[in-house]
Amino acid sequence: QRHADYRTRVEQAIRDHSEDPAAQLAYLKLLIEDGRADQVADPARRLAMLKPAAAILAEAGHALLLANHYALAKDLLQQRAAAVPPVGDSPLDLAVATYHVTGAKAGLALMDRVSESRRGSEYYLARAQMLDASGKLEEAAAALDLAIQAAPNQPDSYRQAVALLASRGRAAEALRLIQEGARTLPENREVLLLEATTL
Repeated sequence: QRHADYRTRVEQAIRDHSEDPAAQLAYLKLLIEDGRADQVADPARRLAMLKPAAAILAEAGHALLLANHYALAKDLLQQRAAAVPPVGDSPLDLAVATYHVTGAKAGLALMDRVSESRRGSEYYLARAQMLDASGKLEEAAAALDLAIQAAPNQPDSYRQAVALLASRGRAAEALRLIQEGARTLPENREVLLLEATTL
């Protein structure tokens, strides 16, 4: 009932304040939450036309990225990058969206512009995917190791790393990595199950 009430308020805000970027952002996220991701294209384009603040563009782009709307996310994130010159870094979300839309080479070019201080586990996992797509398996494996080092207590880092290595037939490396995870997180059932399936 609370969600239904929230939906009513957001839809009313869109009708009353169609030029308000915050209202458009809330509506966009509501559509995604409600499983109506096929309806987000028009709200995303309207939001872009309003030239909102960089923070709103970044939040909308991230939401679209998580919903696998890569082209729409890329458009908003590019507008965000251009809205606040100089940006300094190319946000990770823009690099990932660019990878899915344009290809690994373009995505890696943006990844290289992210500063060292912002290179965490998500960065290295995304980089590994792009390197793998470029056929650079050794570099991809090295990036996976860095992803684990950056977040050794996050089970999802192990899951993504093992999935990538196993899909390339690198079972021994996948096993080494997940066994490290089992030593680091001995009580985590997800990691222990992942170790078993890798074996």
